[in-house]
Amino acid sequence: DVGGIDHDDEGREWVPGYKVPGFRDHVSDPNNPAGGGPFHFLADQRNNIEWLHGAGGGLVTMRTGGGKTITSIGVAAKMLHESPRGRHLRVVPDGREEQWAAEVKNFTTHTPVVLPAASTKAERQAILASAPPGAIVIVGPTHAGRHDYDALGTTHAWDSIGIDEPQELRSKSGSGKMSVGAKRIFKIPA
Repeated sequence: DVGGIDHDDEGREWVPGYKVPGFRDHVSDPNNPAGGGPFHFLADQRNNIEWLHGAGGGLVTMRTGGGKTITSIGVAAKMLHESPRGRHLRVVPDGREEQWAAEVKNFTTHTPVVLPAASTKAERQAILASAPPGAIVIVGPTHAGRHDYDALGTTHAWDSIGIDEPQELRSKSGSGKMSVGAKRIFKIPA
């Protein structure tokens, strides 16, 4: 029993009794340091976390604002509860790495490790090598697909890989096909 379904002011269904270990019960409001409040998963987030976890992976599509980021972080947190030394990779649109790290810090007790876009390959490889077990590693597709593919794909085994906004992995040629970097990302072993 997860405590039933309730509704927020916008009519979205949320689940007050559903918990993912490693998720905070109370979160801050980044727009109001004095604010914040209890955190509850939306019903779709709960369903997707449980489905992805039970199926061992899959594809989830949700509308903008539907909770994909929290769902992806929730899957990693649930897996980290079972295997605290696990490694989880999140490929996010270039320029959103710090936003994702802030979400991991705000909503969970887990450590985000960002491979910054404005760093050298050697610096990113050193950061990756020093990432503690149990970290959620966040990288933009430019580095995941091109420069750091060898480090991401051959020196580490990932317990989960999440790709945010995969449509942004298209080739810049206008052909609508996946970029070479995107093809490499999809070959990273999990």
